[in-house]
Amino acid sequence: MTYIYRSYAFITQREPLPVDPSIFDEIEREIPRKEESSSSSSEPDDENTIRSSRRTSSTFENDPLHMLHVKNECGAQEDRITMNSIEPVPFENDLFRGHVYFLVKTDPPHWKWHFLFNGRRRMFWIQVQGQFKKQPKGVIYLGGELPDRIALGFFTRSLASVIMSIIQTLVKAVHYAFGDANELPHCAFPLYQSVDEMVITPSNEQPPVLGQESFGESKQEHQKRMKTPLGTETYDLSATYTFHFHTMYVDLTQWKIINLPGMKDVPLTTFFEAHPLRLVCYDVVPGKHHAKALKEYVFCFSVTYTEPVGEFSIVEPPTIDGSDEEVIAENDGRLIASATAVRPVRVPYWIEMLDFGLKKRSVIYMFACEDTSSNSVTFKSVHSKTLRKLVPFPLHIRSRLVRYKAIEAQRFQLQDILPLSSLILMDFNWIPYSATRLGVRINNTHRQSMIFQQESLRAVSDTFLRQEFLVLTKPRCYH
Repeated sequence: MTYIYRSYAFITQREPLPVDPSIFDEIEREIPRKEESSSSSSEPDDENTIRSSRRTSSTFENDPLHMLHVKNECGAQEDRITMNSIEPVPFENDLFRGHVYFLVKTDPPHWKWHFLFNGRRRMFWIQVQGQFKKQPKGVIYLGGELPDRIALGFFTRSLASVIMSIIQTLVKAVHYAFGDANELPHCAFPLYQSVDEMVITPSNEQPPVLGQESFGESKQEHQKRMKTPLGTETYDLSATYTFHFHTMYVDLTQWKIINLPGMKDVPLTTFFEAHPLRLVCYDVVPGKHHAKALKEYVFCFSVTYTEPVGEFSIVEPPTIDGSDEEVIAENDGRLIASATAVRPVRVPYWIEMLDFGLKKRSVIYMFACEDTSSNSVTFKSVHSKTLRKLVPFPLHIRSRLVRYKAIEAQRFQLQDILPLSSLILMDFNWIPYSATRLGVRINNTHRQSMIFQQESLRAVSDTFLRQEFLVLTKPRCYH
């Protein structure tokens, strides 16, 4: 699938710069990665990888799944779910009783389950068999969720939105949310229409055996099931339901999103840090929101990943709750005063952003700061108008094309005089604005083929980010 990246400038009537898809490489490069080693190391990345591999190789040889722990969050049975178990694991709750195989591709391959993964890109495979104990009230959804709300910064929210737009092109009827007080962060699909295979066995017949590559659903049965209108499916309480689903897009052993078209691998910790990932199947009345109070689970298996210890980590600064936000007059209110005591060590970027007060583009500097208490690096922002009062040389506040080289030189000057006393650092609390809010007019031709739109920062160079409005469209077909 091919997509076209388009960028719109706004407010100031400047010809928009051409958009290079490398913006996504820039975004990903600055996303916090817990597996990265200290930036002070002078050794190549492959040497760090080899050294890390040596530290953990003996553990992996003994148990290739030692970093993963699975727990049944809503059942009367034993809490722990064993991955790659020899026999299916029983589970039961108020809605469903059955058995499950939670199978994961490992290195070295598992002696019993390698045949399911050999020659395939599938990374984990869940097989379920059982009976409904009562009739669901709404639609059964299958997917992943988090146990609590998360605070996404600009880079992570932008990347998450891009990933979700790709998923929506791959899977129909996906429902997702970043979460709020009433709805957990999740990405889910209708179970009946979306699972890779489903066999419904009447009470007087023998159901298929779990652990097989296929349960015997024909191509015609599969296509008919997929075309079932959402909400019209019914469940026979006397029948046995056997279904399975697998994915090649999540590698649990590496805790990464992988194989998405046009994107590099992304650590799951980018989005939810130390939270477990819940693999869920739940009943909910169809609607705009999947409120947590209205869900009833078929199953809820939480997967916790334990990182190798002893490695330097780079983490994203925490987002401050909106109720305590201190709005800065020089910007649009998204730079929030940080309460964290950190020491600025570098000025890796300057950002051209819209100043809503002046209706002009202004200069924001991004500082890389060292937090010695947690042995981590965070990124903070300072408006050029604030810096101008603290430095012994002139700084441009307004950004213009003819000033780009001068602003870049001023970034170097700032780096030379670090650390600065009395410097108030800001978290970048990013809430993307709509096209209308930013004064963007998307032409009708692009709007008709548009599949994704969002305010973004474009990497114009290795050190210069420019606020623009990104539109992703399908290419036009000519016959």
